[in-house]
Amino acid sequence: MRQLGFKSHLIFATACVVTLVCALNFILYSAAYEQQSDEIYEKIALSVEQSLEKKVEDQAISLAKTLSNQAFNPLYHYNVSSALHLLQSNLSQPNIESIYIIDKEGLIFHDGTNDIVSFGEPHAKSDLIRQVLNTQKIVKENQENHLYVAAPISEGDKHLGVLFIEMNTHKLTAELKNNKQHLVAMGELDSERMRRWQLIFSAVGVICGVAMAYSVGNSFANPISQISSQLKQTKDGRFSLVVDEVRYRELRQLVGAFNGMQKSVNDHNARIEHMAFHDQLTGLPNRFRFIESVDKQMNSNNNQLIAILFIDLDDFKFINDNFGHHVGDEVIMQVCQRIEQVVSSQEFANVTAPCVLSRVGGDEFMLMVPYSAEMRVSAIADAILKAVIQPIDHQQSKLSCSASIGIACYPDFGSDAESLCRHAELAMFERKQKGKNAYTIYTHSMDKTIQERLYIERELRRAMDDLSQFELWYQPKFDVATSRIIGAEALVRWNHPTQGYIRPDKFIPVAESTDLILTLGEHLIKLAAKQASIWVKQYGEEFYIALNLSPRQLYRQNLVEIFATSLEQNQLHANALHVEVTETLLMSDSAKIKAVLHNLRKMGIQVWLDDFGTGYSSLSYLQEYQFDGVKIDRSFIYTLSSENNNTSLIEAILSIASSMKMMSVAEGIETDYQLARLKQLGCQYGQGYLISRPLPAAEFVEMQTQLAANSY
Repeated sequence: MRQLGFKSHLIFATACVVTLVCALNFILYSAAYEQQSDEIYEKIALSVEQSLEKKVEDQAISLAKTLSNQAFNPLYHYNVSSALHLLQSNLSQPNIESIYIIDKEGLIFHDGTNDIVSFGEPHAKSDLIRQVLNTQKIVKENQENHLYVAAPISEGDKHLGVLFIEMNTHKLTAELKNNKQHLVAMGELDSERMRRWQLIFSAVGVICGVAMAYSVGNSFANPISQISSQLKQTKDGRFSLVVDEVRYRELRQLVGAFNGMQKSVNDHNARIEHMAFHDQLTGLPNRFRFIESVDKQMNSNNNQLIAILFIDLDDFKFINDNFGHHVGDEVIMQVCQRIEQVVSSQEFANVTAPCVLSRVGGDEFMLMVPYSAEMRVSAIADAILKAVIQPIDHQQSKLSCSASIGIACYPDFGSDAESLCRHAELAMFERKQKGKNAYTIYTHSMDKTIQERLYIERELRRAMDDLSQFELWYQPKFDVATSRIIGAEALVRWNHPTQGYIRPDKFIPVAESTDLILTLGEHLIKLAAKQASIWVKQYGEEFYIALNLSPRQLYRQNLVEIFATSLEQNQLHANALHVEVTETLLMSDSAKIKAVLHNLRKMGIQVWLDDFGTGYSSLSYLQEYQFDGVKIDRSFIYTLSSENNNTSLIEAILSIASSMKMMSVAEGIETDYQLARLKQLGCQYGQGYLISRPLPAAEFVEMQTQLAANSY
């Protein structure tokens, strides 16, 4: 050894040192590496698990906020149909098990099912619901692969209830478990390969020296350090990729697995965010994102004029019910395309900022139009109405639906996005009351009218649980020649427990615009049949009661079965009940209405055409529908007097009825002159205050008794 020179000593010493170092390094580094790898894998798994759980919770809370905002109007208006569309459109989202709208009493208002099987029942998570109602704050709870989120449904100081979401996190748990197993397997594989590499590096370490060891150390340390650094960012919700080039395959696999996992999380979060703020069918922004856009436009500090158009498709439910929801979806897509074509056309190219279209309900849209003082917003509304009403080709038929539009303008009628949108919606409701396929611009005077209508609708819905509030009053029908009473028209009256009698013109249009007319109509048919069974025995087999039918009943109810059941239960012959329909039904040219009326006549129930002469029906319609009789509208009888003896229209109607072998009834007879003149003209039957106003059943019997006594 002494004969060896410095270089040899250095080489020998270096070789010994490197050999020893490599051996120790192999032993210690392997153990340390395995320990560090295990810790890193555990940190990766734990960090990803925590960040994913936090992200899912954040997204669930965001969805709950969005839905609670959207649920305010349906719960406030007791609009079960809108609530159903809202819940069913979101129940299809991944991991959503159930969504409930719960009122401020803690009872379920809607559970997303068509039958609302749990309506009025307390929710299983009543403690959680009560906590939200008391604090008016969002509350969440994790329990056995389930995430529960409850958000208050409120606006300002109006607290209506709670929106409750139940999410199944089993899929997330399984995905995390799978990722953890994958990381563990890769760690074991990496450790095994690491030991092999260490043996190789130990053998060549004598030659390569410290520089090679240092290089190898850096090669292994850098990627792991970067992964560790990225994990710290992951805890804060930032998901970045490891982009540095990695020299060794094993570490490339580890980095690749980490990057793949991060990309999967990013993609998953992006999908959740898109679903939370966009409509799934059309891809349009939902109400929450739309409100954000309007707020942003309002806060742009450029004195921008903004119009909100609330667009509601008229009778869209008829298309869904008769052609299926898939056809309804096609119609929605067509309507979206047409509205977008209108606002992007050259005619409206001078809008001051991009328009924003949003789908806020099943058949409801909102459009934000930034405009200048020279531009007429009504022109856009007119163009949209014309575009929407154009027929849509579907197989061998053409579908058509109109729209009702409410308009509210900023800054005149709204200081913030929520109030502006609410005013546009109120204007739309006002438009529907006055007539469809048109637009109405919001004014402050609408608030009272809309609030009255909402009160009537709310009380009507409550009255469906106590149908005894609704009574039938009866106005006699008499033979014009003899003045003998031969029947009666049944007219509904609402005896409200606190308001007393509410006028029919206040509540009947509301009932007919909703499904409430179906429940009410069936109840009235049963009442009329029961009363007819009594009066037929008293006044003879020819006595009958006439009932008015609404279009919604003819389209949506099995009237033939309802009438058949009522007749059978009361042991009543079919001719004891008549039905009356208005001329507007003839314009629909619906095969379903024709079939229903035909089957009623086939049973023996007479079908009469009400208010004849006020509409646009043609003789071909009268022949096609084959009515048993017509009722001459009271407006023709009112003008009949000794000073005005123009009876040409009445004579024409009577001539048409006679030629088509239909009977005739004149409504609104109030004077002896009118009765005598109608008798001369050959009108068969009459009805009016000359004989009697509409009476409750007991007073009707008294009137009959008095008339019978006077005849002797």
